[in-house]
Amino acid sequence: MKFPLSWLRRHLDTITSIENIAATLTRLGLEVEDSYDYAANLKDLVVARIETAEPHPNADRLRVCCVNDGASVRQVVCGAPNARAGLHVVLARPGVVIPATGDILQQTTIRGIESCGMLCSDKELCLSENSEGITELAADTPLGLSAAEIYSDHIFDLSVTPNRADCFGLRGIARDLAAAELGTLRPLSAASLTPTHEFPYKISYQDEEAQRYCPLFCAIEIRGVKNGPSPLWLQDLLKKAGQHSISALVDATNFFALDRCRPLHCYDTQTFSGMPTIRSAYKDESFTDLKGKAHVLKPFMSVLADDTGPLGLLGVMGGERSASTLKTSSVLLEAAWFSPEAIARTGQALNLTTEARMRFERGVDYATTVEDLKAAAAMLIELCGGEASAVFQLGSPPAHHPTIALSPDLLEKRTSVSLSKAEISRLLQALGCIETAPHTFQPPSWRSDLTLPENLCGEILRLYGFDRVEICPLPNRSRASTGKAPAYALDTLKRQLAGRGMTELVSFPFIRSEWARLFQMPEAQSIELLNPISSDLSVLRTSLLPNLLEAVARNNRRETAPFAFFETGPVFDKQFELYEHPSFAGVRSGILSAHHWSKRSRPVDIFDAKADLVALLGGRLEVLVLKQEAPSWFHLGCSGTFFYGETPVGVFGALHPQVLTAFDIKNIPVVGFEVYLEALKETPAREANFVAHNLPSVRRDFAFIVDKDLPAARLVTCVRQAGGPLVAHLDVFDVYIGLPLERNKKSVGISVTFQPKNITLSEEDVQVLSHQIVQAVSDQVKGVLR
Repeated sequence: MKFPLSWLRRHLDTITSIENIAATLTRLGLEVEDSYDYAANLKDLVVARIETAEPHPNADRLRVCCVNDGASVRQVVCGAPNARAGLHVVLARPGVVIPATGDILQQTTIRGIESCGMLCSDKELCLSENSEGITELAADTPLGLSAAEIYSDHIFDLSVTPNRADCFGLRGIARDLAAAELGTLRPLSAASLTPTHEFPYKISYQDEEAQRYCPLFCAIEIRGVKNGPSPLWLQDLLKKAGQHSISALVDATNFFALDRCRPLHCYDTQTFSGMPTIRSAYKDESFTDLKGKAHVLKPFMSVLADDTGPLGLLGVMGGERSASTLKTSSVLLEAAWFSPEAIARTGQALNLTTEARMRFERGVDYATTVEDLKAAAAMLIELCGGEASAVFQLGSPPAHHPTIALSPDLLEKRTSVSLSKAEISRLLQALGCIETAPHTFQPPSWRSDLTLPENLCGEILRLYGFDRVEICPLPNRSRASTGKAPAYALDTLKRQLAGRGMTELVSFPFIRSEWARLFQMPEAQSIELLNPISSDLSVLRTSLLPNLLEAVARNNRRETAPFAFFETGPVFDKQFELYEHPSFAGVRSGILSAHHWSKRSRPVDIFDAKADLVALLGGRLEVLVLKQEAPSWFHLGCSGTFFYGETPVGVFGALHPQVLTAFDIKNIPVVGFEVYLEALKETPAREANFVAHNLPSVRRDFAFIVDKDLPAARLVTCVRQAGGPLVAHLDVFDVYIGLPLERNKKSVGISVTFQPKNITLSEEDVQVLSHQIVQAVSDQVKGVLR
């Protein structure tokens, strides 16, 4: 949002410094991205008047002008189409630096005619991008006056956050500064508008969808207007705000969009064919906008249309057919309130970004629609003449905001700031809130973003000053203070993976629709966004793996393998309603320990992913069962899932080749894992407290012959359960397949460490434990001791 200080002072009575205004705006959350003197480069340029402008004898498009700067008359050759006698202009004399180029102007000869200066355009003065003609000044501008004095002003360029729709207008910015006690808000003068005739059009809603799209439509017809250039004061304000001057009718509507965050539109009524109506667009209906670009409309969009077709795409842009021109003599001036969601959906679908859409989709003030319409009509009549009709109103504004309760105790709990009830009321009332009851406030109509007590807390902190909030520690929620360990701690899980050499990523919770189809369970349904931030981010993610794989692909194209990434966050699906699940996932890819003489290189495999997952589930493996199954995005036969009962807790494996192809990942292996945190939370964890043992442990190695297809994890579980609480450590150290074993058999070597707690184990005790293990393996998995 760019604006000059002079425009701000139309709303704010202040004598504070520019530096203080900039600092206060940033403190209030309206970050000043740039602040500069509008006329800093113009001090050496002067005002002059063209006394005569004759055709150049050797060039059709050039004119030889005699220019009076108040001190002398000089000859200047100019090619601007608007150069004419009597015009006051900005003159650059030889030796002066041209602001746009930084070049020093030299006296020169153009087509045989001497030129002693240059008549400057807005672009050459760095005032705007307009270079179609030289800058025109008011006829009473004193000759010889420095151009810096004419354009003296200061420009602020703000970064306005999306929730502050009101600050896309100078009125909203001035309100915030007044609330911060940087000045006094000037009252808006009531519009002086006397209707001369009734509104001639019986505009109506053609369908209910259009009424939901546009709940409130107001208009005034103005007859007998004479369109033309805007007055210089209006052109100057728009120019300083980065806008082009088009015509008085268009400039006046642009003025109200910037001044009061009130987008308006003028329709040329001479183009109407029949009675206008508000309706939903027909399927594949064609519409040509003001810039001459054709669009194919969808039924969820709404238009103002006559018998011929759409006159304008409501809330987004007017149509080429009904646009105001210099021949326009009668206009319908529209002011309306539109559903922000509907405007956002329409603009996104057509990839059409306009000043109107930017404001309407954030929520403009519904309460002042008629008041602003009257003020705009009065301004149009002042600029272009004409007679106004009575105000036409169709529909009604939306219901007012519900009240919000906020007590001093809640404010302190949320912000640690302690303020009295009177101080809270003073700050919120300065922002326009109304105290309807003790500790209860009604947000103003221009603040559609204030719906929760936390919103009001944020508003109070903006005025109170975030820099005044004292730093205090968060409540200690460790095990020592609560006496109970959490079911899982994300920080602990993250530290475990970081210690294993993995890097945490943070990505958008949105993915491409084709990715969602790849990572979607058969019974689930992905959720498409109505207003995605881009076409590549149109669906809520169904898994964390797509964004991780996209990071692998991006890094692989830069040849920075190997990679090890993890991320935590919600994933989404829809069966009967929207579900949000916390999840934890990681991927590894590439060749490990490459390019080192002392280490053997190898590609990552499923056991790397399993090791990562086991590190996260380590305290729960005794109650989990590993099965050789996994979702479709993992490679069949190279994946597995840990279950707690019938509930999957974590899955690991090699990513399916079709998935890697979809992400354009070539020539490198990729493995990954996912942890379902909701299931993990319900899984009992063994205490991981360190216990010092002063009794010797005993290790025994077993080699069992089992079926070739038996998962080693099932054998390990059987041994662990048979050994009971004395089993401190268990490890698979060997797997053998081949002669003299049968073809359908394999040998699995397991090392078991027994750790006594009370008395030293005797040889007889170890023999009893060993027999229990051998017997359990025989009974449960049909294994025999080798």
